[in-house]
Amino acid sequence: MKERTSRYSKDPHPESAASTYITLLGIDPGLSNTGYAVVEADLASRRLVRTLELGTICTERDNHTQVRRTSDDLRRARILRHGLQEVVQRFGITVAANEMISTSPYARPSFNFGVTLGVIASFDFMLLEVLPKEIKKAVTGNAAAKKQDIIRWALEVTQNDNVQWPTSGRQNRMDLSYRARHVTLAAEHQADALAVAYTALQSDQLRDLLALQQAIGRGR
Repeated sequence: MKERTSRYSKDPHPESAASTYITLLGIDPGLSNTGYAVVEADLASRRLVRTLELGTICTERDNHTQVRRTSDDLRRARILRHGLQEVVQRFGITVAANEMISTSPYARPSFNFGVTLGVIASFDFMLLEVLPKEIKKAVTGNAAAKKQDIIRWALEVTQNDNVQWPTSGRQNRMDLSYRARHVTLAAEHQADALAVAYTALQSDQLRDLLALQQAIGRGR
């Protein structure tokens, strides 16, 4: 079985030591594909200063008939946990933002989301929650935006950052390019994760949580 983590990185040690800067992890959860974005963000201006790393943690289902489905789910959850833990430890993540989905009429997608949410909840970082419509509205101004719109926004946001995007020499229906190559749909996961981080930054959740954390720290 193939399990892979695609990771596009730059220096994890930002030059700026501004007190209003934090390192924020955005997560687009999925058992098959979990996108993540590590960004340097300015709380004062609520802007993304730069993207430090983008990636997608991928797991594949074992289709062998002798493998119990629940055992395979556990294996994939461990891969996801390991991949996220590596990122969290390397960047010293204390605050993260996660996209929360609404209920699904189908059992399997709901189960998969429950697995990924359990993995994410196992970390000690503060977790902010954002909804799909909030994300679309924040980054495009349109709550009915398409995936292509989110990817286009993310490409523009990171155009001056040292990151890479999944590309191909073949043209596709998205018609988006990066460094003279065609961006593939695989970019959606890390693009969504970047949008999650940006949306959380625009909300009052982040400031409220950080203020509470500081107040608790002073009271100890």
